[in-house]
Amino acid sequence: KSHRLPKELIQTCIRPILLHLRDHTKLTLCLLRGLSRLLALLSSWFNKTLGEKLLEHLHKFTEPDNIIAAQIWTPGDEPKVAAAIFD
Repeated sequence: KSHRLPKELIQTCIRPILLHLRDHTKLTLCLLRGLSRLLALLSSWFNKTLGEKLLEHLHKFTEPDNIIAAQIWTPGDEPKVAAAIFD
């Protein structure tokens, strides 16, 4: 027998993740890895807007001088964060 979690519970649990995805400066390797796992489990809960937002963030990494100058991530982690967006 299949057990489903209530929609409200799932929405409450994923809300903090979605709030961090609004801004590319809040992206972390841990967040992106968790999102990858979450998408594998709950892919039907997300629409194409999430993918569009991730592509928008990824586009910011096409200007590495700006990304590095912002000093948001530990030096050298910038490419890892960009790669994790793909994962």
